[in-house]
Amino acid sequence: MTAWIIQIYVLLHATLAFDSPNYWAGNLLIVLGLLLFWHCVKVTRTRKLTLAFSVDAPEHIYQIGPYGYVRHPFYLSYLAAYFGMAIAANDVWLYLTAAVMYVLYYYAARFEEAKFEKSQLSGHYAEYRRCTGMFLPRMRRLGGRRC
Repeated sequence: MTAWIIQIYVLLHATLAFDSPNYWAGNLLIVLGLLLFWHCVKVTRTRKLTLAFSVDAPEHIYQIGPYGYVRHPFYLSYLAAYFGMAIAANDVWLYLTAAVMYVLYYYAARFEEAKFEKSQLSGHYAEYRRCTGMFLPRMRRLGGRRC
């Protein structure tokens, strides 16, 4: 993912206005997405994750690191990069691409959550789902209250 973002970024970089607020806001979002991505990689190294749209049964629920705040932080990191590039370039096609990717990741996340709801982890996952947002943290969780 990082290499892909860097390639797209380099291609877009030549056409961007450095003095634009969009440029700086978009780049900040890209960097935050990359930082989140690598944090997710670090947290998930010990146990495998399933691929999007796979039919295997879930074996565990991550609740540490970014998973303590959102249920799908990898997807959030990808979306931050997509929307960051769209904002930086202020390009309608990139906004459209980001929106399409949001829909794709939303359906992938719902598919994964349906697997948890049918698994032996369904009770634990229901509580986890109550405490965390799909892509954005729940406000009560940010306030420090534990679920």
